[in-house]
Amino acid sequence: MQINLPGNLVPALPTRPAATLPWVVNQLLSAQVIGQPRANYTRLDIAGRVITARTELPLITGQKLALRVAHSGPIVVLKVLSHVAASKPTSINRVLARVLPGQSSLPETIRLWRELGTLARSTTALPGTRVSNSPLTALRERATEFLRALPLARDVTSPNTLRAAVKQTVIPTEAKLYASTPAWLHPDLSLDVRWLIMRVGQQLNHLAPEKDFAKPSPRRGSQTAEPRAQARLLRTAAPEKTAHTGESSQPRLPGVESTAADLRQLIDSAVARIQANQLQNLALPSATTGPLVIELPIARGTEVDLLRFEYAPDGDAQHEGEEKATRRARLTVSLHMGQDHDFTAEIRLAGTSMNIRVGSNNPTMNALLERRLDVLRAGIERHGFDLSRLVVGPVEICTSPRSIPNHLVDDRI
Repeated sequence: MQINLPGNLVPALPTRPAATLPWVVNQLLSAQVIGQPRANYTRLDIAGRVITARTELPLITGQKLALRVAHSGPIVVLKVLSHVAASKPTSINRVLARVLPGQSSLPETIRLWRELGTLARSTTALPGTRVSNSPLTALRERATEFLRALPLARDVTSPNTLRAAVKQTVIPTEAKLYASTPAWLHPDLSLDVRWLIMRVGQQLNHLAPEKDFAKPSPRRGSQTAEPRAQARLLRTAAPEKTAHTGESSQPRLPGVESTAADLRQLIDSAVARIQANQLQNLALPSATTGPLVIELPIARGTEVDLLRFEYAPDGDAQHEGEEKATRRARLTVSLHMGQDHDFTAEIRLAGTSMNIRVGSNNPTMNALLERRLDVLRAGIERHGFDLSRLVVGPVEICTSPRSIPNHLVDDRI
């Protein structure tokens, strides 16, 4: 394994050429990883000298390396003699290895939010079912609990309420449970989306198709079970899959398009997606690539929409004549609404300069955006930004599940 330093990559000061590096072949060096400006590039601190090097090693920020100069000249080659913890999978990676294969896509997640909203509002009962004290009634109560906990559309337009809603989304459920220790502290999970849909999934486990969807037994009492302890539910969030028993034993749930098995699958994959996003966001300070992703379901009237943020820093770019590096970043905000209507804004920042592209898959909304560009420009410039470009156009969104930003398995063995 080695690290290549191309001759055109300069150290900390732009006026100091790479040829002045005072290293000779076989010289031993100690380095520390201080950042990853972009994919396959690592920023090293070697004896107070900051070097940007190209490498394919899964290095993490703060990691210390023992290096040997293998070649000097126009291209400097540093061979890694040892690196601490680079080959050991972290606890985050171990959990990601379990949840990544089961996570849902963006359209599947949106479908689940809307199915739960529809289920919560449904008052239709299947023929032959008992309305009161039935697992179906309890299932609706769990869905209603989820719907009532969502932030409203007006909440995401205020910085304070939006910050509170995002905080509930990005903090893992396990962290909230851990914060409730000692045992006499009761964790507040009333706004935790992952916890709430897991409770819906737990109630689905109490549905017996041959009893709850066919002729009810007159001797059968209430099957509504109290939820187990919260930590126990977290450990049993993904029950074993059961084989389909045919269309007759798996009818659709009242008022929605999904069967119980379909809804169970959507819940399991959505839980995995939420957990994968939370874990990868936590790993970003030490990850080499990957954006920060926040997906927030919101209630808009009787509908459930999805507000999605994707933030990716673009490293520090330094141009001639600038005393300090200009921080660059890309932020994509998308709102997925009912009737498959989407709105997206891609914002590129370079210091205080801003470049924005907005668009929708709905022609009427695009026409409205065209008429409101001057109002949007005035509002942005009022906050001290220099808006260099503001256009209406298509913005691409990746709807596939996220992949891990670094290696789960060392496939080079």
